[in-house]
Amino acid sequence: MGCQRSDPEARTHHIHGKKILHFSKILDAYEEPEDDGDGGQEHDENYWRERSAWTLEAAKALLEATRSTLPAATLNLRKYHIGIEVNGNNYMWLNKRASGRTLLSCRFTEPHLPAAIALLEEAGLAYTKKGQTLRISTDKTAITSQAHTLAKIAELVKKSWEE
Repeated sequence: MGCQRSDPEARTHHIHGKKILHFSKILDAYEEPEDDGDGGQEHDENYWRERSAWTLEAAKALLEATRSTLPAATLNLRKYHIGIEVNGNNYMWLNKRASGRTLLSCRFTEPHLPAAIALLEEAGLAYTKKGQTLRISTDKTAITSQAHTLAKIAELVKKSWEE
C-alpha cells in the first residue's frame, strides 16, 4: 500500500539586505515494489476485485481505449500490477493506489519519449517521469475521457517495443 506524507520546509534567504522566507512542500512517497516474492505470480479477476476493484476497472477501460492500436492486447493480472500485455510483454501497467486512484506507467525509447510528453501536456494530463518511464495517476473516468490521447500513447509504446 502506498502512502504519501507532505512536510512543509521553510528557508530564510538574504537578498539585498532583506530577509525573505521561502516555503516548500516536500513529498515523501512510498511505492510498493512491483515484484516481491511471488509478485510475478498470476492472479485472477476475483483477486483484483477484492484487492482493488477500481484498478481492475481502470485496466479494462485502458484495454478498451487502446484496442484500435493494440488489437492483440490482453490483461496480465499479477500480484502487484495489471499489465496491458502484447506478445508476452507488458506495454503498459497499472498499480493500485489509495482513494480510488491507479498509477498507469508506460516505458518509451528515447525517440518517442518527447512525443509522449507532448501528448500528455497537450491533453492536460499530469505525469511524472522516472528515466524512460512516464507515470500518470488516473482512474476509469479519466481513462475513458482521455481514450483518444491514451490510444496515441499506446502507439508510441508500441513503436518503442518494435525498435
